[in-house]
Amino acid sequence: MSSVDSDVIDAVRILDETEPEALGADAVESGPVVKLTNLILRDAIAHRASDIHLEAGRGAGTVRFRVDGVLFKYMGIPMAALNRVVSRIKILGRLDIADRLRPQDGRARVQIRDGTYDLRISTVPTRDAEKAVIRVLDPQSSLDLEALGLASDAVKRTRDLLGHRDGIIIVTGPTGSGKTTTLYAALRELATGQINIMTVEDPVEYELPEVTQIQVEERRGVTFASALRAILRQDPDVIFVGEIRDLETAEVAVQASMTGHLVLATLHTNDALSAIQRLMDLGLDRPSIAVSLRGVVAQRLVRRLCERCARPATAAPVPQEEARLVDVYGVEPVAVAMGCRACGQTGYRGRLAVAEVAVIEERLQQLKFVLARRLSPNSSDPSERCRIGRPGGGRRSRTFSSSTTTRSTVHSRRLCSRSTASASPRLRTAPSPSSDWATVRPHGSRPRHAEGRR
Repeated sequence: MSSVDSDVIDAVRILDETEPEALGADAVESGPVVKLTNLILRDAIAHRASDIHLEAGRGAGTVRFRVDGVLFKYMGIPMAALNRVVSRIKILGRLDIADRLRPQDGRARVQIRDGTYDLRISTVPTRDAEKAVIRVLDPQSSLDLEALGLASDAVKRTRDLLGHRDGIIIVTGPTGSGKTTTLYAALRELATGQINIMTVEDPVEYELPEVTQIQVEERRGVTFASALRAILRQDPDVIFVGEIRDLETAEVAVQASMTGHLVLATLHTNDALSAIQRLMDLGLDRPSIAVSLRGVVAQRLVRRLCERCARPATAAPVPQEEARLVDVYGVEPVAVAMGCRACGQTGYRGRLAVAEVAVIEERLQQLKFVLARRLSPNSSDPSERCRIGRPGGGRRSRTFSSSTTTRSTVHSRRLCSRSTASASPRLRTAPSPSSDWATVRPHGSRPRHAEGRR
């Protein structure tokens, strides 16, 4: 019996749980920790990474970079080193290194070689340690609408939308689809010095010249809605709302658009016309949407083929996945990814935007009023009726543009399909403006902002 008792005692052993390591300022500011942190930041910039992930694991940590929308492992390091690097990053962002139990956000600006970069830092507590994610922002990489890679017709229609003196222009898409970058490019074109442009953002990603930018601080009572009300007393011409999240913000934005202000905002929808349904879901009434909404731009980002190693599809075998997409879409790829040192053996370098532009014009506004009265009780998506309406005896009244460059060598069908997987088939197979879709010209001439309001 005694031998059985000893076997039972030895059968289960209690292992010490890994506790978060308490680090002091001296350990974080030591030479090796600073060098390792600088190495990670320098190599992230060299790889053109948009995000750096410092992730804790059981016994070891991982550092990953997001390049052109795809994460890849950069290095694995011991947990003791990872904890010190995370604390060093928190010091750069002026965060509390002693508080490891609550999420924290901060910002930092660093100089690497000849460039200056803004770091947006976020930390969250995990089971055993902290995870940190660093968004790398290059203030010098500001783009205009042409540099975004949009098709020429999409750029023209977007600029036509920016020519309005009032109303709401919405840019939609999932997180990381480049909505803010597109709107920043639009603001740069509008910032001529002759108008007052004000923004409310969470967070402010880039500092724009001649633009007043407000950071949302909910702890201090600065929300999207409260900041918008304050902006309306500042004599603005153009207002940029980082995101319409609730009914209160939507109502203030509509009120601003109806009183002679041009409002730019973002939403999270799969395609352009679904923004109408999203605004209705927030609680806006249909007449307000019909009167205030000027247009919607929906976009995705796809990876570019590396110009140095891309090969014509006739000279290289087509991957099996792309061959399957050829059967689905009926479009032959022009080039395929190969991989070289310049692109990190991925075959892709850089990204471009794929967008659809829906311009809400007078006939479509009237159509929305009619459909609002004719919707059946079991209809859950009024925007679907807007897609199939044919006022005027058969020609569609929607101005629609899809800038998918399916015949270009800059990206492959596989990446395009991956980036638009959550969108409707209409976005992927949208007809070009030269097809039977009618393009309705703007109703009347509208002065551009560059001419000034007064």
